[in-house]
Amino acid sequence: MGQPRELRRLNRRAVTQLLFSGAGLTRPQLADRTGLSKVTVNVVVQELLNHGIAQLSISPEQGVGRTPHRVELQPQVAAVLAVDLQPTEIHTHLSSLAGDEAQTQHLQCAESELTPALLNVIGQALAGRHYGPLRHVLIGLPAPVDPQGRVREPNVTRHLDVEQVTAFLDHAGVTYAFANDANLVALATTRETPGWSHVAVLIERASGTGMGLLLGGELYRGMHGRAGEIGRSRWPTTRGAEPLESLPVPERLDATAFMLAGLVHTLDLQRVVLGLPQDRAFALQEKLSPLLDLSITTHLLPDVGEAVLRGAALLAREQAYEHLLARVEDLGETGPMWHDTYLKVVLQPDYDYASEHLLPHLFDALSAHALMLDGCGVAHAGEAAGLLRELRRQPFPAYDPGVEDVFFTLDRTLAGRNADAAGALRTALSRNDLDMTLYRLSARLRLMRAMERVLRLRRTLLDLAEREIDTVIVAYTHHQPAQPTTLAHYLTAVENVLARDTARMVGAMTHLNLSPMGAVALGGTSFPIDRTRTAELLAFDRPIENTYDAVSASDWQVEIASVITVVSTTLSRVLYDLLFWASRGLLSLEDGLVQGSSVMPQKRNPVALEHARTKFSKAIGVTQSVIISSHNVPFGDINDPGPDMQPPLTSMWHDFRDGLELLIASLTNPTLNREEWLREAQQGSRWSPNWPT
Repeated sequence: MGQPRELRRLNRRAVTQLLFSGAGLTRPQLADRTGLSKVTVNVVVQELLNHGIAQLSISPEQGVGRTPHRVELQPQVAAVLAVDLQPTEIHTHLSSLAGDEAQTQHLQCAESELTPALLNVIGQALAGRHYGPLRHVLIGLPAPVDPQGRVREPNVTRHLDVEQVTAFLDHAGVTYAFANDANLVALATTRETPGWSHVAVLIERASGTGMGLLLGGELYRGMHGRAGEIGRSRWPTTRGAEPLESLPVPERLDATAFMLAGLVHTLDLQRVVLGLPQDRAFALQEKLSPLLDLSITTHLLPDVGEAVLRGAALLAREQAYEHLLARVEDLGETGPMWHDTYLKVVLQPDYDYASEHLLPHLFDALSAHALMLDGCGVAHAGEAAGLLRELRRQPFPAYDPGVEDVFFTLDRTLAGRNADAAGALRTALSRNDLDMTLYRLSARLRLMRAMERVLRLRRTLLDLAEREIDTVIVAYTHHQPAQPTTLAHYLTAVENVLARDTARMVGAMTHLNLSPMGAVALGGTSFPIDRTRTAELLAFDRPIENTYDAVSASDWQVEIASVITVVSTTLSRVLYDLLFWASRGLLSLEDGLVQGSSVMPQKRNPVALEHARTKFSKAIGVTQSVIISSHNVPFGDINDPGPDMQPPLTSMWHDFRDGLELLIASLTNPTLNREEWLREAQQGSRWSPNWPT
């Protein structure tokens, strides 16, 4: 029931994005460019018409029968206000979201009257309906704005009452955002110059000196939004350390040049933009020249105020556009998509688990799929790969009850950036083959880590055996002393078993390391894709030949659980012996691995060994749930051996890891009572266990 609703949201977004891209389109053109059916396009268009977001106009194209109509955005769908705020000045840019027409205004006011003047400007925009209802306001100001959008100190516009302004906008039902003015200049500069991805923009205004940083095409604000507060940086002088912007002009130019050059080289930037009065801009450019590599270019910005307003208008439109798309997605949708219990018990835990454990594998699998599609000539697939590279560096969205899972969350984000790229990525892709790929990628990484720990334990055993070749112990059979042997004999016996366990793990890896990608839902695809290429990109040995097998089988998970059971069982027996020896004073652990008693402080309880035993017992217990989840269920794509099995598997891996680490630590440097062991071998044990034989 959930998927159709999510698909309806994506369909509305895809159609609306096309309408934003330019001239109106006929319904057949919308269907052709979105890949949606004509029936679906008709439904979406009618929803947009009913809610005043789109309108119809006569198309110049003539066809047989009725005159075709173009679908286009309603010119008055939304008004957007961009503001450049200075302590005594307000520059505004009011525009229509559906077109390029705009009105600009420049106001002077007393510093103490800044808030009333700004509220008056916003009130006029609300009252005027030339561009439609005011939907979004972007306020640029000379103050840090943190990643959460909060205005922070130092705020030069000290008479701005942020709470009063936001309360006014909230009451009016208008969305809003704040942005640092230097960041807006960086945004305007780079948006209009493709290829500028690593840039520092230095501006000097009456309100002070600021800097905007663009790293990897994204604005960098810092943890508290103060990344560009270069004017507040202190510079050593004969008078003591002073803020940069308070220095006399000659000293300020020298200090700025050195600070800026150091930043440019440290962050590996490609360009520097200087927005200063012309004489100081030329002087600073001259001082920077010998400090920068020849590959780094400097550019002069003639009008800082105009650039701030331009950047504010660009960002305001982008944000208003996203708000409108979000509103469009929810047209006609009423009531919750999912039952509260299903949300709480299934969907949110699944989302949280995937966000914590599977996201890197999700990006890897989708990126490999996109690159493969690009190699096969699928249009826009290369763009999808590029967007995935960008998005994986950003925080993943928190859980939204309206979105089913992490795949649809990422799909929606991609569609918001580039609908064509998102559509290309869905080619020959299902969550069925994608999910099984994520599970295999996750298990492969965990199995390799487990193998590395087993190898370390084997090395620890061999190192201890080498040191204890001559240490005589008594071997037990049926819980009774049997024959003398050496500790090395015992330890190498354990290592022998672990060698076979390692071979079992390698065997499990060969069955695990196969690619389900390209199996799609179950029956493959008619698209001419290259499954072998996807497998290579993900470092799988090969694709799983049978697509039914690819999305249905759980044998590889049962095999892994079985191997972990075998290893854990062996090590639990070893721990039994170690605890037995420790109880008789034959073996002692390092101080950091034992605990005392609250009433018997002389005790040295070997708790690390007890906890290791518990960890292996828990791992064995969980493996049974993995096996039972695959027992007596249909052979196909189902939840039992799919998403529902992943948290238990993770618990198994964690307990197995912890048990191994504790055992390795315990056997690295134990203290052995060799004399007592030898005495027991020579004279017999003074310990008389009352156990059945």
